[in-house]
Order: sequence, then structure tokens, then C-alpha cells
Amino acid sequence: MKLYIPLLVIGLLLFSSCYHEPKIIGDGPLKLDDISFNFSVVRFYDDKDLFNCKKQLCLTLDTVTKDDEWYNPKPAGLYYSQATYSNDRILAKFEGSEFYGLNMVSTLDHKLIAIAAVIAKINIDESKAFIDKTTKKYGRFEERKADFMGINYPVYTWKLKDRILQYSPVLDNEQNALKIEKDMNTGTIKEGKKNPHYKGYFYIIKSGYTDFVKYNVSSGDFVIFD
Repeated sequence: MKLYIPLLVIGLLLFSSCYHEPKIIGDGPLKLDDISFNFSVVRFYDDKDLFNCKKQLCLTLDTVTKDDEWYNPKPAGLYYSQATYSNDRILAKFEGSEFYGLNMVSTLDHKLIAIAAVIAKINIDESKAFIDKTTKKYGRFEERKADFMGINYPVYTWKLKDRILQYSPVLDNEQNALKIEKDMNTGTIKEGKKNPHYKGYFYIIKSGYTDFVKYNVSSGDFVIFD
């Protein structure tokens, strides 16, 4: 008896065997395409050495506060953010693009509400390709302009049933970056040459939480969210 297996089934089996969801951040790239808001945030960051900077990846955990009706700040969420970055460590993927920055916001009971992912360097053609892929899968976007500390950048927004997707290519002129170069022959250290480039900021926000994130999570990679 001959057994015939459809090519589609073979493809799905190969995909599932190649990809595994990382148990801990840094264990491998997290697939952000259609990520569930039931994602276990607390399990994903369940390694105290990451917060003690005992590994290559160094993280911080902060409490997000929100003013009550009497303007008293009250705990309202948890913010997991990166303190260090490495271009050699890919933390997430979306529509084929790779992100070296990955930050998450959850409710106090650890339910995912927001993700900020960052592409280290992206050129105009790559940025356009990212927008085209996202549009092909999720439909038309809304475009507008935003400003942060005198830096103007476009904002592309896809409004879906359960989430908001937002993307912005932002010029990083490395004005505040300290770059150091070491001469391996003489051992001398000097200031490195700055290399202005674009960075891609991508956000996934649970529907109903855009204002919460915009007005209460205003540090790290979320400063570009608008």
C-alpha cells in the first residue's frame, strides 16, 4: 500500500519542527505574528539573573502607575524593558523582519497588553517592504506625522479587531551615543565615528489600551509610540 502525504502537510510539519517558542527571553526569537494576549509574560521573564545583569541580556522591571480620580498614582501594570542591547541577539520576528529590542507591558496579574520591538538598523527600501508585507496581511493603514524631541517621523497604524499595530522608522543620529574604538595593536582607546541610521519601532497594543500605554508608559522604546 502506498501512502501519499500532501505537500501542504509536509510544509507544516517542517515549519513546526524548525520553530520553537522560546521559554525565556533570549532563548530564541519570539514570533510576534498574531501573538496571543494570553501569552505568559511572567514565564517569559522568569529568570532573576536577567534582572541582575548576570547574563549578556540585562533587563529592568518597573511598576506602571496611573493617577486615580484624586490624581494619586496607583499601580496599574508591569513594564519589562531592556537595559542593554546587542545586534548579535535577535529577540523577536514579525513578517520576516528581525528585532534586537523587545519590551513588554502587562497588567498586574501578568496579562499581556503591549509589545515594543525594535529593528537595529533599517533603510528606506527595507522599511517600505515591511509596510507592504504588513499591509498585505492586515489591510490598509492610517498614516500621520509625529514628533519627539524635535525629531519628526511617520506613524503607520493598522487597526485590527483585538489589537493595534503601529510602526515608525526613526532617524537615529547617535548624538547621545558614546561610541568607543580600541586599537588592537597599541591598546589605545578613542571615540568612535558616529553612524546616523534609521531604526524601526514596532508596537502591538491590545485594543482599549492605547491611551494607557501612551500616557503611562513613557520611557525606553515606548517613547516613540504615539
